[in-house]
Amino acid sequence: MMANANGTHPLGAADYAVFSIFLGVAAITGIYHGLAKGGQRTTSRYLLADRGVFSLPVAMTLLVSFVSPVLLLGFPAEVYVHGGVFINSIFGNFILYPIMAFIFVPVYYDCKLTSAYEYLDRRYNFVLRIIGACIYIFQTCCYMAIVTYAPSLAIEAVTGFAFWKSILITGIVCIFYTAMGGLKHGLCLKAMIWTDVIVFL
Repeated sequence: MMANANGTHPLGAADYAVFSIFLGVAAITGIYHGLAKGGQRTTSRYLLADRGVFSLPVAMTLLVSFVSPVLLLGFPAEVYVHGGVFINSIFGNFILYPIMAFIFVPVYYDCKLTSAYEYLDRRYNFVLRIIGACIYIFQTCCYMAIVTYAPSLAIEAVTGFAFWKSILITGIVCIFYTAMGGLKHGLCLKAMIWTDVIVFL
């Protein structure tokens, strides 16, 4: 592929085909799991996939969730600009993750909770549950803005494909497969897991 005068490498037909196939598979995965076995009629099926998904796909979806464009683009830039001090935070993960896996996760699992907010309600009160949920919604809105903007900007810098088009296309596909008609026919956790498995692969 030849670079333009401005140093960008325009996307070709093969690139568009790969992107289209991937986005199409993501949308079809959402449709299939949203409608399979009579749709998502229960909260357990909708949010927890009836607790019936094998551990390997769940591990893959967790890894894909943590390895975001912010990590791939931001961490190298952080180390380049400010040095390797940031790497010290990784050592804390060796302490944090085993504590989470062996202490907190079993407690949540044994309580048969749907979310951490349900635990806040049981342990404290409904007001704290709402406060926690609102903080998470605000944090997620900020995070998703960065996670969609950063790679779109990188794609524009390399290929010349306008960043707003990347944001629009990925936004439409993601909204489509996560909001296909509410709880009765909506996307289940299983569709999210299998879409993340495709991303992982």
